[in-house]
Amino acid sequence: MIINNSRIEKLRDKYSSYSGADSLIRFCDAYKKYSISKKQSLIDLMLVSVNLTPAIFDDITNIDPLLQQAITETNPNFDTSSFFNFSDNEMMGIINSAKGKYFEYLVTDKLNSGEAVGDVMLPDGYQAVMATSATQAGWDIQIVDQNGYVADYLQLKATDSLGYINDTLEKYPDITILATDEVANQADGLVLNSQISEESLTQQVNNAVDNLDESLIGSFMDAFNPLLPLVIILASEGYNLSVGKQSLDIVLSSAYDRAERSVFAGGTGALVYALGGGLLSIPAVFIGGGLYDYYAENALSSYSFERATSRLKKYRIYQQEQILNRGNYGLAF
Repeated sequence: MIINNSRIEKLRDKYSSYSGADSLIRFCDAYKKYSISKKQSLIDLMLVSVNLTPAIFDDITNIDPLLQQAITETNPNFDTSSFFNFSDNEMMGIINSAKGKYFEYLVTDKLNSGEAVGDVMLPDGYQAVMATSATQAGWDIQIVDQNGYVADYLQLKATDSLGYINDTLEKYPDITILATDEVANQADGLVLNSQISEESLTQQVNNAVDNLDESLIGSFMDAFNPLLPLVIILASEGYNLSVGKQSLDIVLSSAYDRAERSVFAGGTGALVYALGGGLLSIPAVFIGGGLYDYYAENALSSYSFERATSRLKKYRIYQQEQILNRGNYGLAF
């Protein structure tokens, strides 16, 4: 924060009416309070900017490319800038379809990398090949040997519904089912366990979809999180009150001003972030804090001037009434 020399001059002029050492002491005390207030303002704004940085650096998303591909493939018309146009049912459909395809990509990638997927591991030279058609009936992955012949088929189920598994077993009794961990544990050995949790798949897809939210409001809400600064402000002011450094009235006034400044500055930074400002949202926090101080000081000066003017007007009216009354009193004789 830049120290406003004009305010220091106002402080000096205010206390110049006192004489000698008393004037100097009063001015030094006022300047000390002013400096502490400015330092506190700077600390608050630094805290707000630190609170904003996770959203900025999370913006460089680390979404699994396989998950990104699953979302794009299953929802080619999915417009990430129009999240609020989707109903809850539509969003659920988007998430579920992406989750199933991501499960297929994940299993295929792990098997072809030589990893075991729960109960399944490929022999040397074998390869897992995903179905090229989204409407492929009966199986999702075929296991191909060294000569290119199909050795087995796998039906993948990313679900927690045992009834859904039973329906599939009845419809395709000859095809092996590889399911997520939750439902495989309930199926009494009827399906293979991938040891991949359906809950974790759902959470990953939800997080990815949230990160793809390009709407202004969604981005703003990702960055705007005033809770931590407000808690620290209340804690510090409460400490000042508890140790007797400040009275209750001063603590409440200071806490209100600091909280209002922090919310305004945080909102300014979050808005810049939502508009695509990236790292520029951090200096925007300090600019917002400076604007708040500027307009707050002007509003206070205006209020003080208007109050003083009003008092002078009332006093002038009172003087005129007294003069008029004295005149009437003199005429009575």
